[in-house]
Amino acid sequence: MLSPFKLAVALGVSCETFKACIGAAQAEASPGGETEEGQGQEVNPLQPGDRVRVVVADHESGYGRGDRGTVHRVDATSRGPLYHVAMDKAGGTDTTVIFAASEIEPDT
Repeated sequence: MLSPFKLAVALGVSCETFKACIGAAQAEASPGGETEEGQGQEVNPLQPGDRVRVVVADHESGYGRGDRGTVHRVDATSRGPLYHVAMDKAGGTDTTVIFAASEIEPDT
């Protein structure tokens, strides 16, 4: 059996990319969206149409903590989901801002 490092080299990918792919596969395969280590990382808790609130104070787009919007699209990436959000401050137009999962939360 090949070690993870040798397998990554054989596949021609960096170890960091390989680790991210393995982590994503484990998260998808685990019931409840948890990884085998029990870290509790959810695969994709937000869906299009969900209301969200920005939780970071210095997002490069000019939106800050407490600004609200609606998820329009979700893209799966090796580093986690990216959320395309139509912000209320912009009039809720079709123009969206992209946020990482750590930058927004459900607006309840």
